[in-house]
Amino acid sequence: MSRMRSPVVDWVLFLGQEVVMESGTPRRNFKLFGELHPNAKLTRDQVIEIREELKIPGTSRMWLARRYGVSRSAIDMVVRGVTWKEAL
Repeated sequence: MSRMRSPVVDWVLFLGQEVVMESGTPRRNFKLFGELHPNAKLTRDQVIEIREELKIPGTSRMWLARRYGVSRSAIDMVVRGVTWKEAL
């Protein structure tokens, strides 16, 4: 029984850089980060804005969450660097 092979990905844009994969051998466990992830709700620019806005005294994480359409815990993870490490 033959297994179907996944299509070969020759290149993937990753934060403005080109990641070249070996032709004919797809990389296993290749993870998409940041804006390229299909479930991403924020862009890199928005993450940078969030971090800058939180430096202003009196800025609420809940207010930022509502403004950007994400949960407060998502804002917390962005600020702590759990998510969006590449935008630090």
